[in-house]
Amino acid sequence: MKRFGLLGEKLGHSYSPRIHAMLCEYSYKLFKVAPEGLHNFMVENDLDGFNVTIPYKQKVMSYCSELSKRARAIGSVNTIIKRPDGSYLGDNTDYDGFLLIMEPVKNKVCGKKVLILGSGGASKTAESVLS
Repeated sequence: MKRFGLLGEKLGHSYSPRIHAMLCEYSYKLFKVAPEGLHNFMVENDLDGFNVTIPYKQKVMSYCSELSKRARAIGSVNTIIKRPDGSYLGDNTDYDGFLLIMEPVKNKVCGKKVLILGSGGASKTAESVLS
C-alpha cells in the first residue's frame, strides 16, 4: 500500500487524513515535526510522497533535487513526490487551489489592490496567482 502524509509543525486543524481516506485506498497520516526534527524527517521517512504545511513550505525546497517550474517561481513547495531513487520532486499545488477559489470573484478583484497578510509559502502563492 502506498504511504503518504502531511508534514507540518501544528496539525490539529488538518482534515487531510479524513479527506484522503474517503478518496483513495492508501495510507495518509499526519507527521507533526518540530523544527529541530525536520532534517531527520526529510532524510529518514519511508513515504511515497507528502504534502507540506506551516512552517516548512520554503524550508523543504533545499531537500528537493528538482523543483517544478511553478514551485521554483513561487519559492514555495507544498507537495513532494519521492522518486524510485529516493530523490524528491517538489511542486506547488496550492497555486491551482487558490486559482480555483478565485475564479468566481476574479472580475471583482482584477486590477484592484489586494492586501496579502504574511510572508510564508501560502502568501507567496496568493501573490503569484493575483499578479
